[in-house]
Amino acid sequence: MDKFMYRYSDYIQNKTIGAFFRDLSTRTLKEDVVEQLHENIPILLCNLEMIFPPSFFDVMEHLAVHLPYEALLRGPVHYGWMYQYELAMKYLKGKAKNLAKVEGSIIAGSLTEETSHFTSYYFAPNVRTRQRAPRRYDDGGVAPTYAVAGVPDIFSQIGRMGGKTKEVWWSSDEDAHSAHTYILLNCEDPFMRYFESLFVSQVQEAIPGISTSEVDKRKDRHFIKWLKSQVEYDDPDYPTWFHELVQGPLAKVTTSPMYFSRGFTFHTYEYGKHRATSNYRIC
Repeated sequence: MDKFMYRYSDYIQNKTIGAFFRDLSTRTLKEDVVEQLHENIPILLCNLEMIFPPSFFDVMEHLAVHLPYEALLRGPVHYGWMYQYELAMKYLKGKAKNLAKVEGSIIAGSLTEETSHFTSYYFAPNVRTRQRAPRRYDDGGVAPTYAVAGVPDIFSQIGRMGGKTKEVWWSSDEDAHSAHTYILLNCEDPFMRYFESLFVSQVQEAIPGISTSEVDKRKDRHFIKWLKSQVEYDDPDYPTWFHELVQGPLAKVTTSPMYFSRGFTFHTYEYGKHRATSNYRIC
């Protein structure tokens, strides 16, 4: 029982000391609260002396007696924090390469850093410097350009391939058809939206009461063939990129196991299936 009471008393006293520092470190301080803390801290330390041996107490424990008085003079405790200065001193000490002449070494290192920093602004934009270091997943930062105008934004996204690239043929006509259909139906362009709505209206007129899911299935199967019948090749009413988009992708494509875009990297399933972390849900 005595052992239990000793542990309980130890817990109570430490909790009280914790409450003292908690109240002292609040964002706003009241004078009456600080004065009460100034009166309580000697009693708290005396209670601690009943638990801990004399060797436990040194100047750090005695420092708590003066903290409320400093708070009355200074204000909230965060105005007296030294973290930023200690961090700056650590940064400067890291420049001391010559321990025999520490001050001169810090000055020389600081001058070298400032000189290299300001001279880097005179370099060409394509020169990589410390201030213009690429991100972990560098996507190139430049959108692709085309010889014709009016190409939709879906084909002008910033990104680049990663890993070993290779040219392959479509594994099947079904894969090429699926890719072509996906691009056409997700191309946010007035021409494409017009033909898509026209196709849907014709299907609904031919089959009254058809469900939306059935319309989507017919778009997946027949939209490409129907669109080619509606748009004649080299029709001057439509731009060049639209004709090329209607005709479909090339039979031979370039592939890569990785792709970098918008600060992220994406893997193909074959490349990332044996890894502990997977990010191939899109590719």
